[in-house]
Amino acid sequence: MTSELVRKEPSSLTNLNPDEQPSIFWKFRQIFEADWCTERKIYWYDVRFNRTRLWQVTKLDRESKTQDKLLGIFPGEPDLDVLKLAIGGANWERILTGVRWEIYSDFACSQLVAMGRFDIIDLMSTDRAKLERIYRSDIVGVKTSITDWDFDGIFRTHICPICNKAYSQDLLMFIPSWMKCNNCGFSLSDDRGRCSNLIKVLLSRLVRSNEFHFPVKDKDNIPVAIQLIDVLPTPLIAYVIGEILDGLPLSQSYDLGIGMTHQDLTTCLEMSIFNKIRIPIIRDGFIDFVSTYFDEQITHYKNGGHLPKIPMPGTNDDEHRQYLTHDWQDMKQRFIDETMLLSNLADWFLGREITSTDEYHEASFFKGALSNFAYNLETMIELLWQEKKGGMP
Repeated sequence: MTSELVRKEPSSLTNLNPDEQPSIFWKFRQIFEADWCTERKIYWYDVRFNRTRLWQVTKLDRESKTQDKLLGIFPGEPDLDVLKLAIGGANWERILTGVRWEIYSDFACSQLVAMGRFDIIDLMSTDRAKLERIYRSDIVGVKTSITDWDFDGIFRTHICPICNKAYSQDLLMFIPSWMKCNNCGFSLSDDRGRCSNLIKVLLSRLVRSNEFHFPVKDKDNIPVAIQLIDVLPTPLIAYVIGEILDGLPLSQSYDLGIGMTHQDLTTCLEMSIFNKIRIPIIRDGFIDFVSTYFDEQITHYKNGGHLPKIPMPGTNDDEHRQYLTHDWQDMKQRFIDETMLLSNLADWFLGREITSTDEYHEASFFKGALSNFAYNLETMIELLWQEKKGGMP
């Protein structure tokens, strides 16, 4: 069992080998470590008659354990590895990026025992022999498919369904048109049936993911910008609206064609950044944060920074520098314009009242703005990783 999981888990998608440079997946996992998660699921245990009972808190103002959810009863004294596996098993088929688990040893949840993010690394024992014993004893059910431990939606979207090799390893966000396997040549965008099925699976997992979340108590050390990043809802709804529905609003999408329901799409959109940036202060903060990256590039070339190795034919260095400066300025302005437009996407797509920029309420404008928007989230991951790295000892 353990060898199967280890074999199927691509190291470049989760761990960093000594001879590897940090990948987008490594950076993503670091910024979403438990200490920077903004939401939490709360668990606690007690011991009765030489049995350990694991509970999940379902409401913060509960008054008795009868209001909590009993997840399992296990023989003997508390075993943290068993409890973590049980928590993983209770959350299979959910997307939980930005959510951490917390285990306490008391009903009041004042004695923290352990916490971590929802992934195979933090939930599975590092003792492979012990893990095998737990699996064989059937104390707690342990699934061996890597996709059952895919709480970020990364394994399912970045492992080739044909040859099981990791692909698109430089692209974290789910953009089917870019998902092509370098090993066997499989292209997700060329297989409509498989792509449709994958989208249905991801949407259904998102719909089931919002149960029993609570805000982290102390967010003083967590950058506000991290609350605007998600690796699945935003790029997924952007692809569905922009590519599958051709930029049309929900009211005109009569035949979704791939088994999606209106509720699935509404839930996904409401979990995405497009719903958050409807609020002006959040939208402006998002623009300011990402603009930092563009400003750095503009300043770099303006002040004589190093030019790319590949020169522009027929131009000297000064002309090349001027071109790159203007190009980054144009990209920054395009990002700002598209963000302003997409702050109206949720209202427009769901048929709510729109009060501004009527000239943009055409499918072609939204489709164009959505086409590459997921890349802005990857830029945020890079900036946040630099911030976190700067604060590391």
